[in-house]
Amino acid sequence: MKRVFAHIGFSMAVTLLAVQLLPDRLWVGIMAGLAVLFAVSLCLKKYRQAVTVPLCFGSALFACLLLIFSVSAIAQPQFALDGERCETSFYLLDSGTQDDYGNYVYDAKTTSIKADGAPQNIKISVSLPAEANVDCYEIVTAELKFSSVANNAVNSYGRWGNNVFLTASATRIEPVGKSVFSAAKPILALRKSIVSSLTSLMPGDKGALSVAMITGIKDYLSEYANSCFRAVGASHIMAVSGLHLTAVTGIVLFLIKRFRIKDRAGGIILIVSVLVYIVLAGFSKSVVRAGIMMIILTSAKLFMRRGDSLNSLGLAVALICLNPFAVFDVGAVLSVLAVLSLITLYPVFSRFFKKNSLTDTDCFPFREYAKNTVLGIVSGIFVSLSVMVYTVPAMLVFFGYVSVGSVVSNIFVVPLSGVLMPLALLTYIVGLTKISFIILPFSKLTDFVAGITLKIVENLASFGGTTAFSKYFGIIISAVLVVVAFAFLLRNKRLIRLTAALSCAVVLITVVVADTAFSPQATLYFSSGGAVAVCDSDSTVVTNVHSSVDCYEMTDFLMTRGRKISFLLCDSDNYYAVKLTQNIHTDVIVTDEFDDNIMTNAHYNNLQIKNTFTAKVSDDVSFSYDGTDSEFSVCGLTVSVGSTFDDDINLLRNKRIIRDRHGTVYLSDGSVVYDIKNKDTFGVRRQNIWQE
Repeated sequence: MKRVFAHIGFSMAVTLLAVQLLPDRLWVGIMAGLAVLFAVSLCLKKYRQAVTVPLCFGSALFACLLLIFSVSAIAQPQFALDGERCETSFYLLDSGTQDDYGNYVYDAKTTSIKADGAPQNIKISVSLPAEANVDCYEIVTAELKFSSVANNAVNSYGRWGNNVFLTASATRIEPVGKSVFSAAKPILALRKSIVSSLTSLMPGDKGALSVAMITGIKDYLSEYANSCFRAVGASHIMAVSGLHLTAVTGIVLFLIKRFRIKDRAGGIILIVSVLVYIVLAGFSKSVVRAGIMMIILTSAKLFMRRGDSLNSLGLAVALICLNPFAVFDVGAVLSVLAVLSLITLYPVFSRFFKKNSLTDTDCFPFREYAKNTVLGIVSGIFVSLSVMVYTVPAMLVFFGYVSVGSVVSNIFVVPLSGVLMPLALLTYIVGLTKISFIILPFSKLTDFVAGITLKIVENLASFGGTTAFSKYFGIIISAVLVVVAFAFLLRNKRLIRLTAALSCAVVLITVVVADTAFSPQATLYFSSGGAVAVCDSDSTVVTNVHSSVDCYEMTDFLMTRGRKISFLLCDSDNYYAVKLTQNIHTDVIVTDEFDDNIMTNAHYNNLQIKNTFTAKVSDDVSFSYDGTDSEFSVCGLTVSVGSTFDDDINLLRNKRIIRDRHGTVYLSDGSVVYDIKNKDTFGVRRQNIWQE
């Protein structure tokens, strides 16, 4: 049977993804159903001889058993610490990052937890109010307050997949004067050396981007640069992944061919290079996944066996599934889909272009050069398109939005990143010589490429281009792609044409229905701190941003819906409003007083300093602003927002959705979203305590 590992790996992955989206109480029923189907497939001679069907059902059943065991044996014992305060000894595993609230967050490993029946030697995430003045792997003690990361793997954003089930917070830590031996210490020292060298040679975001390309450390990039990369869907180029490993192996393969190294010796060199880069990347999960696939393919050639990309990918997926929580790491899903697209879809595009290419004619004076140039450009476009076809549905399911600009950005940014990463690595290596006339050309070239990359991303981000959809739209698209994929696998042309036609019809109907049935005329969003966003189809006005909570929640709300800010209204105390502009592109800031923060930190197209301001944003939205309070006219509905209110809306709580004469109100995580569907006039006040 061909592609055994492909059947095993993808059966396990699809099962785990499906099961973890469902309530825990259904797991046993699903497992029982799979057991029955597996037994039936073994009993029926037709399927037993084919092997494929029982193998897929057996793999799916094994995945379910593995998931249930992992939850009961690994996750549940740690959840017993939720809400507990315990004296704990632990050591830090990394240099940490700063979160949106100013706290420093570190991955850590416990050595002892003083609580009855508490699990020992577990990985946790520790939050501290100030930067930890201790070295990695130095043992410290503190009273930690534990909290669960999430109630399931889906909501953990990949933390469960990294074996982190608990977060902990402490006010201070105390070193005990002992350290834990670890082979990772030299790796941390090497990564620090890379950061120090490149940031000194290329100050600012250019050096920071070069560091991120090699190590995946994005802490040195400005918030504005980070937000631009997120806005255009290009953050993945800074997360060391298979893309970067491909660039490294490409360089190694070039050198192997250039120096005519024999196949077996070249294969060993390639495997060693892959292992070295995995170490350099700090054992990043995405690089490890890509490295496994690369090593499997290379090993197959070393042993004189034909390597099968799909089978190798299946084996890598099966190894990932041994940690069943890792399957719901968004990065893992997207990277596997990206590789799958390059294996299955990209060759189809490539063959079609070569078959219909005009570069084989004699109309070009430099036919071969022109052909190679055109093929190179078109190949880059086809790579981006192939990856988008497979990953966009997953992004819709996970995030509910997709960056339209990412299609354009990836066409330019991905090839540039493939140049920037090896250049940055060469610059670091050359920098070790400390000879300035040798270092200078490399650093200048790297600086130039990094600058072009940043400029492209910044310009694309200014156009917005993110589109929000219902997650159900993503599920429908994913189902359509699965049907089409089966049609291609069966190689039935009639079936392919039929599924293509049905797919187009399903997508068209879904878009029309979603546009007519689910799109409100306008939306008011209230953060838990009282910040307000007024949105219609084209414009967004934001006001009352006064705290870090307001800034964080408003950033999340706008980014997940692909919105930019048309008008940001803020008073003289504008620190957090200004901080919001670093994350979300803003057209106009309106404020009652000038503040230096606006000039030094904010990112905007226009600044209006007025005590009173009136503007018509669109046909459906207009507003007036008097420095503190704001009054909106939204679809003919007048809404007052400010520090004082004369009128309240008293609503009765009814599960998560409240309907009254004013429209529909959605309650979610302490926030209130008003979908305005009529033209009544009323004042709005954020209700922290709902009246029963």
